[in-house]
Parts: sequence; C-alpha cells; structure tokens
Amino acid sequence: MQIDKKIAIVTGASSGLGAAISTALIENGARVYGLARNKYALDKLRKILGENFISVELDISEDKAVTDWVSKTFSVQCRPDILINNAGIGSFGKIDEISTDEWLAMVNTNLNGMYYLTSRMVPFMKQKIDTIKSKLGPGKTTWIPSSEKRFVWMNL
Repeated sequence: MQIDKKIAIVTGASSGLGAAISTALIENGARVYGLARNKYALDKLRKILGENFISVELDISEDKAVTDWVSKTFSVQCRPDILINNAGIGSFGKIDEISTDEWLAMVNTNLNGMYYLTSRMVPFMKQKIDTIKSKLGPGKTTWIPSSEKRFVWMNL
C-alpha cells in the first residue's frame, strides 16, 4: 500500500516503538497524529519530525476524551487511513502482588483504550478501504499482535 499523503494515527507515539513507527510513516510521506499522555515528549518529537507530525495529548483510556478528539478532528472530508494501536502500559509481577489499581490501569489502557479509539475510527476507515485485501474478505477486522503486547488494527 502506498502511504504517501495518507493520514495515520499512532497511539503511544511519544517514545519507543510508537515514535519509531511515526518516524517511518512520516519518512514515507504520511501525515501522523501522534497520541500520548506525555505532551512534552510529543512536542519534542514534533520538533524532530516537522509539521507532518501532529502531537495530540490524549489519554486513550478516557472514552469521552477519545470521542471528543475524534469528532473535532475527523470528518467526511478528513478521514484517517492508518491506525496503529501501540499505546500500552505494563505492571509485571506475581498476580497476588499487583494491586487492583495497577491491573485496572493496564486493562483501561491496553484493552479499553484500544477499543475506544478503534471503534470511533472504524466508521471513517470503512469508507476508505484501499487496495489491501485478505483471505478474510473485505471489511473484516484483523488484529496483528506484536512482540510488545500491542496490536495493529487494519481494515481489510
């Protein structure tokens, strides 16, 4: 798929894999909305990547905040082409030593946050299905797990 002039959304864009994916997309001509909670890191990345990186301070675990951002940012005239669900947090240890608050923070970001954003993007992305096809057939949802315990969603 050609990504020149495509609109991409990358969650967890302020560092690590999210910053690397954002960089690669921009180097290939995409315009990237980089989402993360760390505004300072996002702004620092924007200085490096330039005007095609739009930094968005957003906690994807907050349903209303996600809904408000999507409705203010996208429309029939401006629809995203690519969604990379990279945001994630982890608390590692024995199950009986992880607090309920830590557990809920992981679930709210890694699962609910991915759902909130993806479910709001699907109506826009359905209308822009490109040349990607799969054995599942057009319009099917595909989850691609990564080694970072994150997922990439593609509308195939």
